[in-house]
Amino acid sequence: MQGALDHLSGLWKSSREHRMLNFHFEAVYEEIPAKPPDDRWTRRGKTTQVMIRISEWPDNHFRLWLPEKVGSFWDNWNPDVARQNFQASENNGLTWAFHQPDLARVEVELTPLDNTVLLETRVLNISSGDLKDVTAANCLQFGLALDFACGDFARIYLRTGNEWSSLAALDPKSDYPHYFRAGRNTAAQLAAARAAGRFKSPTGLDEDVEPDHPLLVCVARDGDRSVGTASDDFHCLFHNRANPHLWCMHSHQWPVQVLRPGNTAVFRQKVYFVEGGLSDCVAAYQADPVKD
Repeated sequence: MQGALDHLSGLWKSSREHRMLNFHFEAVYEEIPAKPPDDRWTRRGKTTQVMIRISEWPDNHFRLWLPEKVGSFWDNWNPDVARQNFQASENNGLTWAFHQPDLARVEVELTPLDNTVLLETRVLNISSGDLKDVTAANCLQFGLALDFACGDFARIYLRTGNEWSSLAALDPKSDYPHYFRAGRNTAAQLAAARAAGRFKSPTGLDEDVEPDHPLLVCVARDGDRSVGTASDDFHCLFHNRANPHLWCMHSHQWPVQVLRPGNTAVFRQKVYFVEGGLSDCVAAYQADPVKD
């Protein structure tokens, strides 16, 4: 695999002519995620899931929590607010908004762009004071994507030390490994992040491997299709194989540490649906004019 991944070549050239994919989006309020081997991450009620279907990839339904959590303002495991009333957008996507009186307004939009999907969360500070450690996290799930679902880490890839590697080859310590961006995962930073509630993972889930690229890629069983996700100014990447109902991938953006009154924090993440393997997915990211 590494021979085909020339990490010194700058912008990679794809050897494929990619056809346009036909997306279908539907928001569904149902399903309690199946209980994983331990009970730490089980939702206690229904959640709203955005189902992404692709006509050309039948039998593969990509489930998305959009978002899963937004700072301390909203999360989908709170049954009082977990029902999201998504609306169709002018861009053939979906939109949703949540208003927390005297604190923040959250606006979410999913926009299809060629063979990619843009996920954007905007948080407006409507309070009279600063909001600290503002975050937004999306959860891209492969439990219903039969050709992609990966429970052994062998087809999930990240880049570290300027080389692409499967998570299996990195020998993670847990079924829920977190990989923090190079230069941004010092012990002090992680302790501060947990103290602020930005990350709920215990120390045992933190890996020593430091990714140096925002893209996390899942390659299909046939090796001929791939899905990658990357966030702006990424902070950490992780894949959850502990819960086969989810088998999800995450690329999280660095938190906005101070959001002034009247200002808006923007969190952007792209999902790349590529007819090709790992190198083609990386090439799609490199060639994407809307990634930054």
